[in-house]
Amino acid sequence: MWQQLSTHGATLRPMYRLEEALAEFELAEKFLGEGLYRNAAGKAFQGWKAALAAAAALNRQILA
Repeated sequence: MWQQLSTHGATLRPMYRLEEALAEFELAEKFLGEGLYRNAAGKAFQGWKAALAAAAALNRQILA
């Protein structure tokens, strides 16, 4: 899944972060269904972290 991002440019980076967030959320849901609450909480946190990184990358010029 991980690719060399420098060849794709800064505009595609938020897309990869969003894909990462979705993958983490899906794993969290799977772990939750299996009763692995601690693992689910960790994956949910990682998903929110990736989603926030994508939002920051999309609004970089506003934040700067």
